[in-house]
Amino acid sequence: MDVFFILGLLFCTAVTMCISLPTVEAALARVFGITPSFGLEIAILFVSALLAGVTVYLGLKKGIKRLSDINVVIALAMVAYGALVGPTSSLFDIFTNAVGKMLGNFWSMTFWTNPFSEGSFPRDWTIFYALFWAGYGPFMGLFIARISRGRTVREVIGWGMFGTVAGGLMIHGVFGSYTLWAQYHGIIDAVSILKTQGAPAAMMAVIDTLPFSKVVMLIYCAFSTIFLATTVNSGCYVVAATATRRMPVDADPHRYHCTFWAVAQGLLALGLLAMGGLEVAKIFGNFSGALMALPSLLLTACWLKIIREDGKDLLHTYRAKD
Repeated sequence: MDVFFILGLLFCTAVTMCISLPTVEAALARVFGITPSFGLEIAILFVSALLAGVTVYLGLKKGIKRLSDINVVIALAMVAYGALVGPTSSLFDIFTNAVGKMLGNFWSMTFWTNPFSEGSFPRDWTIFYALFWAGYGPFMGLFIARISRGRTVREVIGWGMFGTVAGGLMIHGVFGSYTLWAQYHGIIDAVSILKTQGAPAAMMAVIDTLPFSKVVMLIYCAFSTIFLATTVNSGCYVVAATATRRMPVDADPHRYHCTFWAVAQGLLALGLLAMGGLEVAKIFGNFSGALMALPSLLLTACWLKIIREDGKDLLHTYRAKD
């Protein structure tokens, strides 16, 4: 199970890097007039891997935590800026309507496989993300549990769910709603750009309609690069902890061990880019999710059994120590 977990996490992290790199590349190309190329993607990957290696070498509190805090501030600043300079009331209306649509169609969209037409969206994205998170979920659980030591299980699960959902709703609620508003009012034909040039070009075209668009693009580049680095360094931390034979509860894996996995993840992402980029990355993402699907179910069942049988004794011991 450790081997499955390590392989699944390595591939999932590499897939995340391959998904994010084209958007950063498109932003740099639009701001500086650089021609998108494989060399530019390698440069972005190198910067992200280097930043991840340095922060994971510095440790959990001095490196990973500080970088993550910076990224949260940048993300909230971008959301606030988009909400204030955009049509605020219209964005709120579109967001509210979208939440209603999501809640009303949640189950039908969750199980929609489009079996009677040639459309490939469910296979390429819905099923892909389901398998992707099957491989990514255990890593996120382990990392969140490690940085949340001292909190209750209810707090970890509750605030973890609230934080991730709130972050996703804010990002998509502002910039997704602004894209729909701009499309509807004829400011930009984002749909045509999406079909002809791809998602990264469409995102940059939408951001280009905002005031001080070039500055926003550069901030987005910083945000996305730091996001890649935090994804890699947290993944390296968990993989190194998993691959360490004996490690005390309050200890961290050796910094050189973490740095090794940062290099390995960067090289794996480079290999996926060389093999074909996002489409190849999706295949490996499905593979990693399939590796971890059964172990994840087994781990969940074991955790529920532990909570049911030993939960009261563990809680009593925890309170006694306090």
